[in-house]
Amino acid sequence: MKNLSSKWQKIIVWFTGYLNVIAFFLAGGFTYLKTEDEDVKGSCKIVFVLLIGFTALEILHMIIYNILAVASVGYNVLNAFNDIALILEVIKAIVFVTFCILDLCGIKIIPVKAPVSKSKDDGTKKPEE
Repeated sequence: MKNLSSKWQKIIVWFTGYLNVIAFFLAGGFTYLKTEDEDVKGSCKIVFVLLIGFTALEILHMIIYNILAVASVGYNVLNAFNDIALILEVIKAIVFVTFCILDLCGIKIIPVKAPVSKSKDDGTKKPEE
């Protein structure tokens, strides 16, 4: 990953995050472990959180769809759930593309707080005047 610029690393991480969970775990994990750029590591973290969220929504949709299919509800209800899956896929694509563009432009999606420096206190008191 050292041969690729940080922008290409981010593009690969965002694309694999949209594409597939396994592809992201391979490419994103490798990128996270091998890169020294904190900005790319931050992108990997954001993609991971989004991927887990969308995967959870897809699993929930699949469980409800299968329960309704076993319960033999009407064709219209199952057709509506297919439309919901399509809408969910479109929303996922829009979110990933938008966040990728924002990340490549340098706009912080999640603001990072600067670390608070701790003052060294050796426990001794200064004499009062």
